[in-house]
Amino acid sequence: MKINATDTVRFDGVGSNGFSSGAFSRVSTGAVGNGSDIQINTGSLEVTNGAFLSTSTLGEGNAGRIKINATDTVRFDGFGSNGFISSASRLHYLFGSLLQR
Repeated sequence: MKINATDTVRFDGVGSNGFSSGAFSRVSTGAVGNGSDIQINTGSLEVTNGAFLSTSTLGEGNAGRIKINATDTVRFDGFGSNGFISSASRLHYLFGSLLQR
């Protein structure tokens, strides 16, 4: 997934369904293959109030990478109403255990 913006990319908060806003790439349980990268090219990036960027694999394969290219600022700030902190993560689940890379 590639997001290109000349000004600001903003992910903010939690929806009424309790899910955080953000960008996500995932290989599901039982699936085989690699997840796609999340690449953001922008002036500024804001991930706030519990929003997050995430690549993960629950199946067999590699999670994608998170690549941020910003010419100005990158800001991760705050907690969402669901209790999650604004963040970026790349997670691999292997045989019932969690490996964070």
